[in-house]
Amino acid sequence: MRTVYATQFEIEAPENSAGDYWDRVCGSTSGWVELYYGRKQIAFDYPTLGGVARPADDHVVEVDLQQPDESTRLCTVDWSHPDDGDSTLRWQVQVTIAQASGRVECAIVIRVSSSSFSIIPARFTLRRPGLVRTLIESLPCKNASVRLQRTARELSVGDLREFVSLSLANPQRALPVVVVSKDVFSEKPAVDPDDLADRLVGLAEVAVTADKWAGFQLTDELGTKSLSCYDGAVRLYWPGFSVYAQPANHPLWLKGQIEWHESNGRPLSDFLMKMLAGIASFRHTDGKTIRAAREAVRRERAKHLEDLRAKVAKGGEGQAELESLINDLWTENDKLKKERDEAFARRDEVERDLQAAKANLETMYQYQSEAEPTKATPQAAPAEAVFSNVLEATRAAADEFCENLLFLDSAFDAAKDSPFQRPERVKEALQAIDEVCREWRTSLESGVSMGTWESAFERRGFDYKNEISQTTRTKFGHEYMFMYKGKKRLFEKHITDGAKQAQKCFSIHMYRDEDERRVVIGHVGRHLTNTKT
Repeated sequence: MRTVYATQFEIEAPENSAGDYWDRVCGSTSGWVELYYGRKQIAFDYPTLGGVARPADDHVVEVDLQQPDESTRLCTVDWSHPDDGDSTLRWQVQVTIAQASGRVECAIVIRVSSSSFSIIPARFTLRRPGLVRTLIESLPCKNASVRLQRTARELSVGDLREFVSLSLANPQRALPVVVVSKDVFSEKPAVDPDDLADRLVGLAEVAVTADKWAGFQLTDELGTKSLSCYDGAVRLYWPGFSVYAQPANHPLWLKGQIEWHESNGRPLSDFLMKMLAGIASFRHTDGKTIRAAREAVRRERAKHLEDLRAKVAKGGEGQAELESLINDLWTENDKLKKERDEAFARRDEVERDLQAAKANLETMYQYQSEAEPTKATPQAAPAEAVFSNVLEATRAAADEFCENLLFLDSAFDAAKDSPFQRPERVKEALQAIDEVCREWRTSLESGVSMGTWESAFERRGFDYKNEISQTTRTKFGHEYMFMYKGKKRLFEKHITDGAKQAQKCFSIHMYRDEDERRVVIGHVGRHLTNTKT
C-alpha cells in the first residue's frame, strides 16, 4: 500500500464553539462520502455514531467514535473502495477528526494499493480531495497560524517587506510557499496562480506578484537576485528559508522552462502536486490536537482496563468484558504495527523516488538543452541584463528610455563616481521614472488625473520626494543646481533608495520640463548633502 496524499490543519474555533465546529467537520465528512455514492445512485446509511457500512461490493465505510471525556472526542473514518477505472487498484481514505482543549483538528490521508499482482502501470490522477475544499471554504482552517485559501495571495510592492519577514522567513512556517511572478512585458504569469493555489491548498501557500515592480521589490527585500523570483518564473521556498539560504535549495522554474514543459504535456502544476503530496505523505504525523485526543482515549482505556481487572480479581462480573477489551486492544495493536511497517516502507520508497527524481531532473535539463527550440527574444535582454557598475546601468537606461527621459552629463559623471553595489536597482528606478513620466504625459493629453507622483512611485516600490527641505535649499542648494537649457535650475525632485553608506544607497535628482513634457535627469549616484548627511 502506498500513501499518495496527506494533509492536516486546525479549525480555528471561537471560544466555546469547538463542539459546534467538530459537528460541522464530521457532517462535511459524511456528506462527502454520501455525495460519492449519490452520484452512483447508491443509497446507504452512513454510520454517524460509529460502526461499519458496506454501500456496495468491496466498498467499506468504518467509523470509530471515541469520547473519553466531555471536552475530548476522536473520530476516525476509514473508507476503502476500488478505483472507478481500474478494479485492480484500491483506494483507502482515512479522515481523523479530533477535539481537545477547545481546539479542533482534521487530518486526511489517502493510500492506494493493488488487489492483484499484475505488472502494468497504475494509471490514476492525483487530485486534491473535495473534502479539503469544502472545509476550507466553510471553516477557518489554518496550518501553523497561516489561513488556508484556494486563491493565490496577491503581493503588491507595499506587501513585500512583511511577506518576506513574516511569511518566507517565518521559522514557524510548516508549508512551502510557491511564488508566481509576472512577465515584465506582458504582465502575465506563466501559470494560473489561482488554479495552482486551488490544487495545492493544504500542501502549500501560493502567492503571485502583482506586477514587475513587486518582482523587483521582492529582489530588493531579499537582497539578491539569486533567491528572488521575477519575469514569469515560479519559485518554491521550503520551510526554514532565510535570506542567507543557498539558492539551489529552493527550486526555481524559469518562464521558458514552464512554457516548454506545458506545451509538451508536463505542466508544472502536475509536477508540484505530485512532489508535494509525496513529501507530505512521508512527513505526515499526528498534530497536537489529534495526539492529545489519542492520549485521552489511551488513558481512559487504561483506567477502564484496570477497573475491569480489579473487578475480576474480586470475583465480580466483568470477565467477558475484559476479554473483549483485550481482544480489541490486540486488534488495534496489529493495526498500529501494520501502519508502522507501512511508514518504514514509505520512507524507503521516498528515498528511492528522491534519487530517481534527481536523475530525471538531470536528464530533463540535458534533454531540454538539446530539444527545446531557441528563439531570438530581444525583449528578454533588458530584464536579464547584468551591470557591473552604476554608470553602465545609467547608460543603458539613457538608451532605452530616451523618449521620456533626458540625461545631463552631470548624471553620468555622478554615476561614474557611485560605489552603489546593486546597479540593476538603479536601472529599475530609472525605468520607474520613465513609466511615471509616460503616465504624466497621458494624463496631460487626456485631462484625466493620474494622482500624485508620490503614489505613482510608491506603487513601483520607490520613495519619491517632490522637494528638498528649506534648510537644505538654503545651506546646500548649490549642489542641487544643474545647467539645463542655458540656465541653472533646481533639481529638487528626487528618489532615494537605501540609507547611510554610499555602497548601499543612491539618489536620482530630476527636473520636470512642463513644456516638452519630459523628465530631465541631473544626478544619479551618491546622496547629495542635506541636514542629515
